[in-house]
Amino acid sequence: MLPTSTLLTSFDLKPAEKVSPIAKMTPAFFSKELFLQLGHTATPCLARFGLSLPYGRDSISSTEAYNLDVSVDNADVINYIANLDGKIESAVNADPVKYFHHITPSSYVPMLRERDGQRYVRVKVPASGEGVTATRMLQDGTLAPANVKDILPNTPITPIVRFNGIYFTDKSYACSLKLVRVIIHTKHVTAAPDFI
Repeated sequence: MLPTSTLLTSFDLKPAEKVSPIAKMTPAFFSKELFLQLGHTATPCLARFGLSLPYGRDSISSTEAYNLDVSVDNADVINYIANLDGKIESAVNADPVKYFHHITPSSYVPMLRERDGQRYVRVKVPASGEGVTATRMLQDGTLAPANVKDILPNTPITPIVRFNGIYFTDKSYACSLKLVRVIIHTKHVTAAPDFI
């Protein structure tokens, strides 16, 4: 089924006592799985840099994940993510001892980021492609199987992401988003100018 509208699921936190304060990743922080569709098939998002390696890395194994920066310009999606960022930060900072074992809360790295005047979210994409359904929408509107590695810089995409959990480090914490489905749109190529 082709996703054509924004999928927004409600956000609820489990009681803090049920969250492991020292776990690197805590999917239990959410009371149910949350999915979000970024963009629409009529107005897709842009994979700004394509799949990129984690910072400071030359390569990754098939068990690791690429980063994918996805531009976001839909007002409903922007408001939803900004609201969720606020709820996560408030919940953790309300009682940081339960999460960090010390009094001073660490800094939250928001899901919604901005660079060069464009808002985007960073999404994790398994290097193996496992767990991700990739489809290519051809210019005639038909769908064909695809591979996540077909996501090149500035490729228009319609992704669905799953909120994977909250991860904590010594200095910060953030929400991890994982790609679960993506439609890769075929770019409309205009004719090249004739230089002869």
